[in-house]
Amino acid sequence: MKALEGDLFQLSQKFPKVKAFRKAISGKTIPLPGGVKPSEIVAFRNVANDVLNMDEYVIRTKKGMETLKVVANYYGDTMGDVGRALVDSGVRKIGYFGTAGGITTPDNPVHVGDVHIPKTIFDPHGNLANEGVKNSFLSLPSDSLDPELKSRLKRGTTLSNVRSPMVETHEWLEKTKSKGINSVEVELSHLSRSIGEAIKNGKKVDFFTSVIISDVPGSEETLDKLDASKRAKTFSRMLDQYIEAMGIENIELRPKIEEGGHKSPVFIDSPTSKAYDLARKLIPGSLEDHMILRDHIARIIRENTPSETLEKINLSSNKIKLEDLPLSPKVKSEIASRLSHPYDDLSLHRALELGNSRLSKLVSKLKNKGVSYDLQLLGDTSKGLFYPGSNIEFRLAGLDENTRKWVREEVKKLNLGEGPKLKFMETVPPGTNIWSLKKGEGFWKEPNYLKTLYSKRLFEKSGLVYKTDWQGRPVLEYDELRGESKRANLLEALAEMGLYANYGAVLESSNVSVKSPKFEKFKGKLKKYGATIEFVDPATDPRFEPGAFGKTILTPEGEIKVLLPKGEKVRSLALLEEFTHVVDLRRKIGEYGKDYMMEVFRKANLGDKQAKAMLYD
Repeated sequence: MKALEGDLFQLSQKFPKVKAFRKAISGKTIPLPGGVKPSEIVAFRNVANDVLNMDEYVIRTKKGMETLKVVANYYGDTMGDVGRALVDSGVRKIGYFGTAGGITTPDNPVHVGDVHIPKTIFDPHGNLANEGVKNSFLSLPSDSLDPELKSRLKRGTTLSNVRSPMVETHEWLEKTKSKGINSVEVELSHLSRSIGEAIKNGKKVDFFTSVIISDVPGSEETLDKLDASKRAKTFSRMLDQYIEAMGIENIELRPKIEEGGHKSPVFIDSPTSKAYDLARKLIPGSLEDHMILRDHIARIIRENTPSETLEKINLSSNKIKLEDLPLSPKVKSEIASRLSHPYDDLSLHRALELGNSRLSKLVSKLKNKGVSYDLQLLGDTSKGLFYPGSNIEFRLAGLDENTRKWVREEVKKLNLGEGPKLKFMETVPPGTNIWSLKKGEGFWKEPNYLKTLYSKRLFEKSGLVYKTDWQGRPVLEYDELRGESKRANLLEALAEMGLYANYGAVLESSNVSVKSPKFEKFKGKLKKYGATIEFVDPATDPRFEPGAFGKTILTPEGEIKVLLPKGEKVRSLALLEEFTHVVDLRRKIGEYGKDYMMEVFRKANLGDKQAKAMLYD
């Protein structure tokens, strides 16, 4: 395409009077239908955040407009949590295309560039990982595949996972061949198992997966001699198969985000976009700066209205009446209360400043009295829905009756004048959202602490995150993965480390000094999750697995320990793997209890396969 554009541009310059060339080329690019310049549109947007990194496309299928998320590959068992997070957020069709090492035998020769469509997938312990999960590619007729691909395509193969390519010794290779394994890689068993869990829990998920052979252990085509050109042709043809099998008919192009500000967030999720469009139409046009009011109303609509209902709302009319909308009475009432006293961003910030003044004075006086308490915000403030008409509801846990009486009198004095009133809640109804600020030390240190807190809460609590788009421009996004996923915490913790990895990370496997800032950060994160480090000799310590970079254990005393090999440096990959294992172990302890998990570790050390599988999953 670039070459064609270059030729047309040269011809247009050489023959400026030929109208055909002027129509065919605009500047140095071929214009799109309607005269749109390619520089003015985008095919996708990147939605990288603290949890996941992905590119999102708006696609057209037989069902209409849908979303295609192209997710960055994550190393090893972390891919299982990515799968859970995607399914939890509503994704019901997943395609995974990865690289794998091929296991070649005289009866089943394997070459770099071959594509395997696995039927059976085993985890590193030899347990079946795709129980209940059918590879949707195997349901397609064989004659539906690209004829040019057939000679390199192997259907119904057996794939196994390894902890890392570093364990691929000659002894391992012979053992793997004897089991009839056709290919090996690092992520697929974890992803398959996470999808199997979803299917077992009643969710319908279509799973399309294949791997392209990147190397053949034991041959001349090993990892250190990778040649991407040998698999380029089959790779691109197999991508076409994914597009066709998953029903992708077209990609919708969208205008680039305009420069200047972040008042018009871009949403790939259609119901969320509809909620924001509806909120804009409900807000009086006289309010020029009403971003937070719009976000509040959009959130009230989105969180309390089914997607199907939102999709059916017609926004073509310039006049939208709240009473005519198919929203619940509760939603209508809450929106009406805000629209009855519409607020712009400036008035909300002013209200927060006045509220901050009152609450900070109260906290300062409590500090001077030397009493012990836990300051807890309640109501709209704790939920990220505060507006100028709200009270600032709070509770002071741990006070004696005399101090509570003193607080009641102080609140009456502080509430004189304009601005939001403090509301001292001595009893809290069940189910109330509580936001603990401990002693509220921030009020002593920051001039507008409440406003800082609220800005953060507004985005955190609602699922809205403030970030930049793929071009570096500030936008607001409704982040389903953070707002809805039950497994987001592990991925969030992984992001905190700043140690994303993919298959290439194993190949590079850089070393990190145990005296470096990066390792100190690692230790700090472990401490946060109640874990400690023990340096051991891998050759003599029976707890350390051959070929491993590190290991996370639960000691008989119930302590979480990360075992790392002795020396001045450790593998960067070990920091990534063991940190995710620590966070996952903490989650399991919270779910099953410490005694139960200690028993699981004891059984695993004795060779119990079920216990090992639980720890590894």
